[in-house]
Amino acid sequence: MRTSNMVSKLFRDEIDMEFRNLKYFVVVAEERHFTRAAERLGMAQPPLSQQIRKLEREIGAQLFRRLTRGVELTDAGRILYEDASRILDQVEQARSRVLSAARGQTGHIRVGFASSVVFHPVIAEIVRAYRTCTLTSGCLRPKAMCPR
Repeated sequence: MRTSNMVSKLFRDEIDMEFRNLKYFVVVAEERHFTRAAERLGMAQPPLSQQIRKLEREIGAQLFRRLTRGVELTDAGRILYEDASRILDQVEQARSRVLSAARGQTGHIRVGFASSVVFHPVIAEIVRAYRTCTLTSGCLRPKAMCPR
């Protein structure tokens, strides 16, 4: 197999990992017990165990040491736990930002006002309503007269 084909196959295999399985892994790592993790996830324990085994096969490393009363992370499992937790947090942040944008809660708002007008309370309400937006304000005079 040519090197480019090997790299391409390796990349495809890595991409096949599912967020769902990372979430399952993180919950098992936090609970240190398959049955409690399955309860927390709202699923049966056997399918959870199967998904973790599938993830271990995909990664090519044992992630948990199975004990008589639960599990503990292996060295590889500890590394994946740190990375998977960060990845899942970033995915949730991205989802939240996208939903905010879809609702029109992010962006830029430009507010102009005449220098002789007192700052109106409506402006404060707009700022509170759109906290995640960038607010730019300035006076409506010729540019040469407006300090920046």
